[in-house]
Amino acid sequence: MLKYYCVFERAPEAGMTADDCVYRIYEYDTTNGERIIHGMYGDQIFIYHSTLIVGKLFESVDDAIKDLGWSRRLTILPDGSMVIPEAVNYPNLYDSIFQVWNPNAQEIWPGEPGWGLQG
Repeated sequence: MLKYYCVFERAPEAGMTADDCVYRIYEYDTTNGERIIHGMYGDQIFIYHSTLIVGKLFESVDDAIKDLGWSRRLTILPDGSMVIPEAVNYPNLYDSIFQVWNPNAQEIWPGEPGWGLQG
């Protein structure tokens, strides 16, 4: 059975510099089980992939992306495609280019009612 885990790593892809860091989601075959380490900071899953210790294994790639929440960091999926978690998790967030930044302020463009009035 496949599960997935996230790793934060320096992994330059085409068009990236050597200093760019990304999240990468890897597949993990749980056929031989999962090794759990009980520590003072809670249980962690130990994976033999460059001796990584990760806190979670996810049931699907979508679950792993959801766990990254508001991250705007490029995330590379197991199939090689790339996503930004914020755009996947909150697809309608930037539907309008006029985002409210202050409840007492409003964007007014030239020609609209109120343009040029001093408050």
